[in-house]
Amino acid sequence: MCSLWGPGPLTLLQGSWHGSRQQRLYLFHPSLPTVLLELSNSTEPIVAFEGLLFERSRHACYVLLAGPQVGSSPGRVVLSKRKLKEDIFSSHVIWLNQMPQDTDQNVRDYFHRMRFRTFG
Repeated sequence: MCSLWGPGPLTLLQGSWHGSRQQRLYLFHPSLPTVLLELSNSTEPIVAFEGLLFERSRHACYVLLAGPQVGSSPGRVVLSKRKLKEDIFSSHVIWLNQMPQDTDQNVRDYFHRMRFRTFG
């Protein structure tokens, strides 16, 4: 599984692209190549992100460092830990092709059933 973050969705308005400054967290798994799972997260801009594994094969989480972007004025910094399996249930399924091949709930259930392990 791959985790990544980036800006939220863009919309084309009067010939130019517009989008929110809020960043989103996404999960991708090669066994579902037409799906991104968008996780709900804080409204603060993400500065750093790390996925971790606690209790071997049981508890996957991610740690977010949110706060002012580089080059902006100083502000509040928040460090938070989120449980991956809890956030999967409230996630938004994004289909990368035109025709969904399953229901959104089945995709969430598939991600929720995954077991996690470290390599190395």
